[in-house]
Amino acid sequence: VCIKKEHPDAQLLGWDVSKDTCQAAIEEEIVHRIPHSFESGAVLADYIILAVPVKTAIHYLNRLEGLALKETVLVTDTGSTKQEIMAVAQSLSFDFIGGHPMAGSHKSGITAVNASLFENAFYIFTDDTTQKKASRIHELKQLLQGTRAKFVQLAPQEHDCITGGFSHLPHIIAAGLVNQSQIFDDHFPEASRFAAGGFRDMTRIASSDPSMWTDILLSNQTLLLELIKNWQVQT
Repeated sequence: VCIKKEHPDAQLLGWDVSKDTCQAAIEEEIVHRIPHSFESGAVLADYIILAVPVKTAIHYLNRLEGLALKETVLVTDTGSTKQEIMAVAQSLSFDFIGGHPMAGSHKSGITAVNASLFENAFYIFTDDTTQKKASRIHELKQLLQGTRAKFVQLAPQEHDCITGGFSHLPHIIAAGLVNQSQIFDDHFPEASRFAAGGFRDMTRIASSDPSMWTDILLSNQTLLLELIKNWQVQT
């Protein structure tokens, strides 16, 4: 939506494994058209944004590697961890910039589209020293300027350490709290009626897409195990 508004001449193609999602994207005018397949759309693209969980993004990067993409194509992702995907990117024949918009919602899918979601939020780009990326990052900033996000560059390891402490660990704690409250509910069936706003605010994040969070936690596992250990000791 933000790209269409800022770049009215751009032609946006969108693709998803769900036919319902593709149909909704057309009906809501989020994209201009849906290609017959991921591959047929990718070979036409100047920019490819992989807005999928981390492990799925790596799967699609490997599929892209076997296609006759445009020589100038630029690929990016929106995943919440960066070290694993940047390690894969080092062997790719096309340019890849890691991306992570630091804003989101516990809602997911095409129905959760929000044109102002990233406004004033940090949008992080990651790169490694083996790739020529300064000008390409500038291209991405131009493409995504309609998000009104604050663009920042971080090393992949630095990114994962920061998000691990301030995003991933809090999600684990929130999910654990929800599971614990369910046990409490089993003993006191009326208990959930008395949960105040503070409890709802703390646990809202635990309702986020579980498949997305499984990928996030597994791809940042080493750091998170250490953070959990330290948190247990300190509490």
